Order: sequence, then structure tokens, then C-alpha cells
Amino acid sequence: MKSDVVYRASPAALSDVRGIGVVQAGASDEVGYDDGVVVTNTLVMDVGSARVEEAVDKAASLLQQRGWVTAGKKQPWTVFVESARRGAHLALSSFSADRLARHQGMLESLDMKFATTESAVIIEANVYPEDSSVVTA
Repeated sequence: MKSDVVYRASPAALSDVRGIGVVQAGASDEVGYDDGVVVTNTLVMDVGSARVEEAVDKAASLLQQRGWVTAGKKQPWTVFVESARRGAHLALSSFSADRLARHQGMLESLDMKFATTESAVIIEANVYPEDSSVVTA
């Protein structure tokens, strides 16, 4: 039987993310977990980078200035950062419509806004239940 435990990034963690640029679109999704639900917040951000090759590194650098630490890198297009203070993990990826396939509403919103996504970053924020101190019931 599932409980009412919800694992989600704190408002402070999401504020850190929103503070590094302009939010072009956002969504969240929930996935069932053993004892509750894990919520992942997905944001498309313009961090003021002129080139797609620089956008992810610039986002990571801006987050490091806010106390986040790089936890890993996968290819040059994805960087993982975390914050023990915020109790959250972020995946930073260069923009690709394929990465937003499960968020059709975000893609439609970007189209309607005529958002420039060539140098945008997709940021997914969540907490891991096994090491989470951020839990809401």
C-alpha cells in the first residue's frame, strides 16, 4: 500500500535554478516509488549563452556560484549537480525536443512564445528518496 509521502525538490532549490536565467517553459511529472511519489520538475532555461556548446557549462557554473557541486558529466551535453544544503539533484542537458517528448505541453508553449531554444538548457530537478531529507506528506 502506498503512503502519502512525496519526494520533491524544495522551493529553495527551485529558486536557485530559476535564478540563473529566464524560464522559457516548465512542467513536472510524478513517478510512483515504493513508499510514495517522486516529483521531477523540468525547466527550459535561457542562461544567456550565445552558443549551444556553452549553455550547459554556463548553467553549471552559475549554479556552482550558488553552492551547487558538480557530481558528474555525461558527454559534453549533460552535467549532473547536487546540493547537500538543498537536498536536491539536477540534470542539466542541452536543449533537444526529443528530451521533452513526455512534456508535449512544454514544446507547444515554447512554439507559442517563439522561444529561442538553440542555446537553452533543460534542467530536471528532483530528490532521491534513499538520501532525501526533503519529504512532504
